[in-house]
Amino acid sequence: MFMTTVPHRLLSTVWVLASFASLSLGGCAAVYDNKVGITPQSVPILWNTNGPAQVLIPAAVGSNGTVYDAGDEGPAPTASVPSPGLPVPIPTDPYQTPSMNGCPALPSGVTISTPTNCSATLGATFTTTPLGPAELNATAATVGTFAYTPGEGTFLSAGTQTLSVTFTPADTTHYSVTTRTVQIVVTDPTSTAGQALLVPESVQIVGGGYVDGVFFHPLQKNLRYVRTDVGGAYRWTQLGTTTATGTTATCPGYVNGAGVATAARGNNGEFLQCGYWTPLLDYVGRANAGDTGVESLGLDPSDPQRLYLSTGLNYNNDPTQQNHFLLSDNQGSTFTQVNAPFPINGNDNGRDAGERFAVDPNLGTTIYYGSRTAGLWKSLDRGLTWNQVTTFPVTGKTAGAGVVFITFVPSSGISGTATPVIYAGVSDYNYYNANGSNNGTPVYSSLYRSVDSGATWQAVPGQPTSVPNPGGGSSPANYNLTPIHAAFGPDGVSNSQGSLYLTYFSDQGPGDSSPGAGGVYEYTPTVGTPGGAGTWTNLTPSSIRSGNDDGGYSGITLDAQRPGVIMVSTMDD
Repeated sequence: MFMTTVPHRLLSTVWVLASFASLSLGGCAAVYDNKVGITPQSVPILWNTNGPAQVLIPAAVGSNGTVYDAGDEGPAPTASVPSPGLPVPIPTDPYQTPSMNGCPALPSGVTISTPTNCSATLGATFTTTPLGPAELNATAATVGTFAYTPGEGTFLSAGTQTLSVTFTPADTTHYSVTTRTVQIVVTDPTSTAGQALLVPESVQIVGGGYVDGVFFHPLQKNLRYVRTDVGGAYRWTQLGTTTATGTTATCPGYVNGAGVATAARGNNGEFLQCGYWTPLLDYVGRANAGDTGVESLGLDPSDPQRLYLSTGLNYNNDPTQQNHFLLSDNQGSTFTQVNAPFPINGNDNGRDAGERFAVDPNLGTTIYYGSRTAGLWKSLDRGLTWNQVTTFPVTGKTAGAGVVFITFVPSSGISGTATPVIYAGVSDYNYYNANGSNNGTPVYSSLYRSVDSGATWQAVPGQPTSVPNPGGGSSPANYNLTPIHAAFGPDGVSNSQGSLYLTYFSDQGPGDSSPGAGGVYEYTPTVGTPGGAGTWTNLTPSSIRSGNDDGGYSGITLDAQRPGVIMVSTMDD
């Protein structure tokens, strides 16, 4: 078991007094900033190496009237007065001089009602924990910049180590560059003392399970998520940097033979991303284990803080079981739970399809969700309340996985109003099975479109419905198609808003045992007529699935920088 501890932090304070003079001019009072002869003074630095950054506090007066802590409080700097006068400290104040011996005891019967910056112990950390913002969080009583030694990402050796910060003030007339040091106790977690300090912590498992969705936010670099069928959801935490050549690549804790910081490499020598996946649902207990099954994950393209999850392991489609929407406005650090009005199952067939969650890119308060058993649903308040879209052709169960994706055309609308053009995919496959019998013609079309912000919906004309058996046999001769994923993006066509790219399979997948087939198609709407017939183009990579009927296609992504560059993944049955 891997374990960690919560160390204590250390506080140190240095002080300065800015010089001002008052001058009377012709009966008018004015404040004159006398720069001549002023000697820049050191700056008060508050440094707490274990917890939130310290703030200026008032004097701590004991119940007997004695001042036991002179305090740090002074005027806060502003744009108009960046260098306010600061209080004169008491250099010998023991409450501003943290030490291994702790704080002096108050006289018997004396109490202090105001906080102090007294630190009872030095800060503490482990040799296996790199320095980060939690330790390197000094603040000053004026505006300026901080430089730390050692820097962020450094692993310290065991023992009592010294940390240093150099503060460079913006106002060098009144304040001087100030350096302050503190000490921190570094413990080897494998030692006897280290073992005594450890407390249980979640262990990262790098593998296992089915990761059925990967998501990148378009506005924030390195902000990515994954969802899994029974293992919760995760957010990537980026550490260090990597480049194509690795000449400037560094990862905390990685060094080459010469001791120079470098980056982690894969089995083939390629440089890897520096970081780890942070679990977002580890707080879920056994009583709510169904919330570890994530059926869909939604991002707000206009707000990197928003995250939406649908969770449940409802194998019996029982609406009384746990079926939840989890809503976050801080990238999954915390969630608001809302009961979903229909069954959710992150581990059911069709779990790789999507994405069922779709946030309007022009109006983030509007969210759509495609359900397995109850058609299309819509929220106008960021997921707090939901109503069924009764004008959508599917309002109940289908023979497949229900409404599997919703995709907007962002360029069809403007920011602040609902996006007009929306596509929705329906899984109602009714495929021909392995012995050649026909399970029936699908009741619903596989692709619908709205051009009035979801008020009405129509089947997209000319859409593919089946493909010939790629093995050339007659049992069956054709496979019906059901959509799995769709992505709308640029196609290089002049005046076009882009094309919709779709992957298809004859099963809802994964887990269906019958042979199958699939395809990859591009749909380009009629230029100037969003509801027009448009043009369908078969992009199926024939060399991949030729000569057999062992699967179709699932994942699809587009290169936003290079129109026409597409990547798809296969789907085995």
